[in-house]
Amino acid sequence: MRSSLLVLSLAGVCLTACSLDFERFHRAHAPSDDDAGDAASRRTVPDASAEFDAGDARDAAGPCAAVRCGVHAFCAETRGTASCSCELGYARKGSTCVDIDECATNHGGCDPNATCTQSSHAGQPPACACKTAYLGNGTHCTPKVVQLATGGSSTCAISADGALWCWGDNAYGQLGLGSTAVSAEVLSPTRVGQELGWTRVAVGSASCGIRNGALYCWGANSVGQLGLGDEGAATTRFVPTQVGSATDWVEVSMGGSGACGIRAAVGKRTLYCWGRDVGATDQTSPALMGAFTDWDEVSRGSGHGCALRQGQLYCFGTDYAGELGQGSLTSGTLLPTPTQVGTRNDFTHVSAGVLSSCAVTTLHKLVCWGGGHELPFTNSSTYSLDPTELGTWADWQTVALSLSEGPSCGLRNSGAIWCWNRGPNFDPYDPNPARVGTLDGYASVVPAGGFGCALRAGVMACWGDNRAGQLGVGNALPLRASSPKQLGTEQTWTAISAGYRSTCGIQAGKLMCWGFIAEQRFGTPQRLGSASTWTRVSTQDIFSVGLSAANPQRWGLLSTANGSTWIDAPESDATYFDWTAISASPAYLATRCGIRGPGSSLYCWGANSQGQLGVGDKTERTTASAVGSSQTWQAVDLGENYACGIDAGKLYCWGGNSSGELGLGDSGSGTERIAPTQVGSATTWTSVAASVGRSCGIQAGGLYCWGAGLTPLPTRIGSATDYASVTLESSFTCAVHASGVLDCWGDNAFGQLGLGEAAYKTKVDFPTTVPGKWSITDAGRTHTCGIKTDGTLWCWGTNTNGELGIGPSWSDLPLDVSWN
Repeated sequence: MRSSLLVLSLAGVCLTACSLDFERFHRAHAPSDDDAGDAASRRTVPDASAEFDAGDARDAAGPCAAVRCGVHAFCAETRGTASCSCELGYARKGSTCVDIDECATNHGGCDPNATCTQSSHAGQPPACACKTAYLGNGTHCTPKVVQLATGGSSTCAISADGALWCWGDNAYGQLGLGSTAVSAEVLSPTRVGQELGWTRVAVGSASCGIRNGALYCWGANSVGQLGLGDEGAATTRFVPTQVGSATDWVEVSMGGSGACGIRAAVGKRTLYCWGRDVGATDQTSPALMGAFTDWDEVSRGSGHGCALRQGQLYCFGTDYAGELGQGSLTSGTLLPTPTQVGTRNDFTHVSAGVLSSCAVTTLHKLVCWGGGHELPFTNSSTYSLDPTELGTWADWQTVALSLSEGPSCGLRNSGAIWCWNRGPNFDPYDPNPARVGTLDGYASVVPAGGFGCALRAGVMACWGDNRAGQLGVGNALPLRASSPKQLGTEQTWTAISAGYRSTCGIQAGKLMCWGFIAEQRFGTPQRLGSASTWTRVSTQDIFSVGLSAANPQRWGLLSTANGSTWIDAPESDATYFDWTAISASPAYLATRCGIRGPGSSLYCWGANSQGQLGVGDKTERTTASAVGSSQTWQAVDLGENYACGIDAGKLYCWGGNSSGELGLGDSGSGTERIAPTQVGSATTWTSVAASVGRSCGIQAGGLYCWGAGLTPLPTRIGSATDYASVTLESSFTCAVHASGVLDCWGDNAFGQLGLGEAAYKTKVDFPTTVPGKWSITDAGRTHTCGIKTDGTLWCWGTNTNGELGIGPSWSDLPLDVSWN
């Protein structure tokens, strides 16, 4: 029985060395009690009539000595009993062990869209390979995409097998998923019907597609944009509905108020359009555009369209900003027939936007005309009435203008994505193209309102705004949260600081930041550095400071009178290792102040244009400079170009005073102070907060505020006498009572007061309680974060840059789409 012993030995090795996937597979295919029959094969005495009688006898004495097990079976001894079992990968069938068909059960663990091939080695898992129209490793397959379309906040794609998939906003039924899905946000690609044969799709508040040469449209139909012969709110279609009976459609393009397409009859390619801005009245059915029969491409914009034939460009529709390219600005003029743009005949591609149009030439130059925010390299007030080459780059492959407020994009540099005007950084109307991601090889890019998608080797990737789930990544995270949202489950947060576009906190001594950090955006907390010795943090706009091992650190965009520098990771900002407090200014030019020993001396450094360093002049300091000689400072906080601090219970402020933020009874030009000046005569101040033109502090448990919107002297807020801390921004304030009760009031346009949906956008004029018990809070420009008394961290308000830490409401890098 040496061969059987060898098999048993190898099986033992495999059981300890094979992968978890193999173990899972073997368990899934193990023979049942009925047919594997381990128990039925046991015997306590030799049985010469055993059905398993084709194997060798064991050499060793014992219960298995006289037991003969069949081919692919072995005998095992357990406490004096012997049993014959099938080898790994085999199951008992009648009196023999047969090879298990691994693919017969659960498709062998392969994806339903993969082929399963049984291994030639018994007991080994089968081979899984995605089918031709799919991508993946065989156990997980996603459709290979051949065409991609975006519009508004919706996305659709056609997979290589001819299926249509859509996701995102469905307020008008534009996803084609039926009336029951209207108004629902579809978070990942969802199949539109079961039909195959789709070759083209275009998306907006209405959508159109081509299937087996027939044109289908669905969604809103207010101006006849479905081409179905009717119009009006009651004529909305919720599933793809065929337009006419022609089956020779090859191209379709959807704009803001209509659509265009190309039909390819034998030897002809004719252009048709429907909806608004085609003729004097709405065209509710496809209307022939001109007499040419050799159109190559068409692009429908918001109120106009452009088409390409023989390298020449033609535009039509309504002209508001020169988007028709006719050399003059004739606002409101309608051209119902395609009219040539200029005299060039070297165009290869065209895209129509809202108020402008762009095209690519055979020499890969970018040529544009019109106005508005879609044009690159120009400001929004620029109008180009004739085709004009923009920029110096000569490697453009395609261009795609947005049809709503959002990025416009193009492909260049061997398929690299470049976007402008609310592009990869979503900075408003930046006309300078910036690269999106780092990959080359993209075949197409389609921007829409605040987001974009691209196709690379059959794989979709999307980035940008995701409030309607239009990125297709399986979630729809909000651009705001009107009530507190918890970050994770940790209960070890000890400090929090909210800036304009980012937030930082300290969790178990680790520095965690999220939002806009080091030229990137993160929707969830990211650890900065490896130190676990952080005690303080102060983040303002996109520059931050903190204390690690009692030494000041800085990171972000450091701007000085001599220029700006990005600091990607925390680095030392001052000497000495005995600091106890630190604060950074929200002003563009960074100012920092901190308290250090021996004693509690105040030091400041950085910008000093209005005396905000408190050192008696307006000269910038690059190193920490002592502010006076007192060693009893208790707190300091920096506002925009000014500072306030508490020294032995007395309140002092200094620096700029344009709105009375110093609390000294005066305001305006010439009232700044270049050295700390006491505010009133009280000696019981315990907390102070400075912001942009407004300050607050706590004196003998009472809350006082002054500056913009108030008087230039401390004014009592409410009658409570147990306030412990206060934080504020230019338009709202939050304060914590000694009991842990949190009050917020002021502007609530972004839900930054945390009072719930009912109070969203409502200005609150008096302190209103936010549910929960809180130990500390901090306010950003339009969001707030706080730590509860149990050590958990919560944020609320705007989440445009991921500053709430609850997940990215958008991404500035392409994310792979998650398929159902």
